[in-house]
Amino acid sequence: MSYSSAIDLVRGVKTRLAAYGFDIDALFKQAQLDESDCIAGDVAALSDKLSHVWELLVHVS
Repeated sequence: MSYSSAIDLVRGVKTRLAAYGFDIDALFKQAQLDESDCIAGDVAALSDKLSHVWELLVHVS
């Protein structure tokens, strides 16, 4: 699967994690990751927030 933008990537991650039963809204809120971060264009900040999502997943799984 290919992604055409950062927002496609984030939405794809959300969809797949939700399919496994994770509380996506809570995880993304705790990681302070919002879809608007994808539009902002700060790739480093987006990467850090996605990394934080993975760290949170480790703790809840």
